[in-house]
This record gives sequence, structure tokens and C-alpha cells, in this order.
Amino acid sequence: MAIKYDADLNNEIRRIVKNFNQKRNRALKRGFSYLPNKAFVSEIKTSFDNRTDLKRYLKELEKFNKLKDYALETVETLAGGRTSRYNLMYIKDNLKDTKAFFDRQIAEANELFASDPYSIARREYLFNLEQKRRYLDINIMNLDQSGIKTFQKYTAQALNYNKSNITAYKGFLSGVEQIMKNAGIDQKRINQLYEKMANISPAQFIKMYRKSDVIAKLYDIIPSPSHGKSMINTSDEEVEDLVEKFMKDFTKEMSDSIALDEFHEETERVYKEYQKDTIAERSKKIKASTLTAKQLQDLKELGWMDLVDENA
Repeated sequence: MAIKYDADLNNEIRRIVKNFNQKRNRALKRGFSYLPNKAFVSEIKTSFDNRTDLKRYLKELEKFNKLKDYALETVETLAGGRTSRYNLMYIKDNLKDTKAFFDRQIAEANELFASDPYSIARREYLFNLEQKRRYLDINIMNLDQSGIKTFQKYTAQALNYNKSNITAYKGFLSGVEQIMKNAGIDQKRINQLYEKMANISPAQFIKMYRKSDVIAKLYDIIPSPSHGKSMINTSDEEVEDLVEKFMKDFTKEMSDSIALDEFHEETERVYKEYQKDTIAERSKKIKASTLTAKQLQDLKELGWMDLVDENA
């Protein structure tokens, strides 16, 4: 459900953003580094489509506003990665949820790939998720500079999943419009596509994608944002036929996505079994014997001795 931005909510967002940016600017002037990016009201209002995620994000901004200097100081990992104590603690505090998010995504992607093993887009999607999940098993204190940035990116992807849905929704629309124009399909038909898509939310679109073979095939022919090439070359006629099938079956595809509720319940069951059997074995601890006295003291101050095997 779309958020209704009444006067009270608009004022709350403006107040929190103003305080956040002022706190950030003061910290910059005082020489602190590795601070979060500046916040913008307009960007926030286009990034969320439900109040729960919006309120959680605003709460995180308010939390930053109350930080003491100690939390903004630069710390260094054992691998030489440097960031603020706040950033590193934020990663660690959310690591369990981030791993759980990717485990669920992988469980769902495996089901989808099994149902259509010839979809290149779905295979790439599954491979990408598995690569990210394996990376999250690295001990935080063994991250270099690049590793810290990667962990931050994956944490944001997990915690801002709804924002990712919006990005995927807009990206799909933009991509389909591009291939329609390239195939010579007129603007009237493109407008009709946008009218149909306006009937569903970004979250509903993601559900449709997970169920729809047609959407998966469209993704196979949409040019990649990174290199401008599609996974499969098709003729203008084939593009037009596929777009027409999507338009024709849109209502059915939307109703079929409702059946995903049962799918999600089964996925949750499989995930819990997987978590029980393997997650506890994944993150290797750092041997205390390999650390200096200062490094041990730093970890104690951070409250991170759970990352260390004190008997080794």
C-alpha cells in the first residue's frame, strides 16, 4: 500500500533529515571519516512504499543523530580495513539478519531454477546470490577495505529489500520500454504497458517475476545496464510476440502470484532446516594466539570477543 505523506509525516521526515545532515556536517568539519552519505527528503520518499520500512529507516537516522564521538572514531581490522566504529558495529549487529535474508533468497531461487533450468536470467540470479552468501562467512575482523564496502553493500541490500524491489520494478519497466522501442513498437503500446504495471506494487511485481516464465524470458533479452548487451539475441518479431504475451497474460500472471504464499511457507520450512544444520558451523573464529595484546583489547572494547577463540 502506498504511503500517504500527510503534513505530520512530511514534517517528521524533514526534521530527522535536517538533524542527520547537521550531525554529519559537524562530524566532517571535526575531521571524522567514513561517515554515511547525506540524506535527501525527495530520495527517501521515492525509496519506500510502506510505512514499516520507512519508519525503520528514519529510526536508524535518528540513532546516528545521537551517537557520541567514540562511535565515529576510525577503527582498523586485522586485514587493514578502515572505517568508523559505528559502521563496523552496524555490520556486525545486522550480520545474522543479512545472512538469513540471503539464505531465504537462495532457497527460493533454487526452487525457481529447478522449475525452469533453461532460464539464463534465473541461473545468473542464483549464482549471484550464492556468491554473496559465501562472502558473508568471512570473519569481520579479516575484512580489508574492499571487503568492508562489500559487507556494507550486502547489508543494505538485505535491510532495504523493499527499496531493492522498487529498483527492480523500475528497471524492468525501463528495460522492456527499451526493447520495445528497438523493435519498432509504437509509443501507444508502450504507454499501455505502463498503465498495466501501474496496477501492481513493486513487491507484487517481484512475486510475479518469481512465478512468471514470460518475465524471466524478457529479462533474458533486456540489455544489461553494465555492458548494454542482452543474454539472448532475438528478432524484432520475437520481441513483439513476447511483449504481447506478457500484456495478454498480465492479469493471469498477477493472480497466479498469489499462489506464492504457499511456496513461501515451504521455503521458510526448508530454510529453518538448513539453518539448524549448517549456519552454526560457518563463521570461523580468530585464534587468540594470533592477536596482539592491543588487538585483543580493541576487540574487548568493541564487545566482539565472540569473534575470537580464546582457547586457541
